[in-house]
Amino acid sequence: MEGTRLGRTTLPLIGLVALGAAILLLGAAAGGLQTRATQPHVAVVLKDEGGNPVDPNAAEPRPYSPRQTCGGCHPYDKITQAYHFTMGADVMSDDWGAKNRNRR
Repeated sequence: MEGTRLGRTTLPLIGLVALGAAILLLGAAAGGLQTRATQPHVAVVLKDEGGNPVDPNAAEPRPYSPRQTCGGCHPYDKITQAYHFTMGADVMSDDWGAKNRNRR
């Protein structure tokens, strides 16, 4: 009895995993998905809004600008529409860092 129950839940799960893998492979083959990079990203100098280098180890480091730091090589307007990039956009504000400095 126990083996039969396991089979009923396992088979649909295996089917869903296989379907998901097929969708990912087809999307990657069609160029719709980015696949894992074969090489690590090169070292990047963080830049502020003016394009000046930011020292993250400074006592009071200036905020970095993703537009200035990443936009020289990557399509900034496209990546800023991505899901993970926009997470928290509804709660962020210009003074968020000052209000949450000691938050852990």
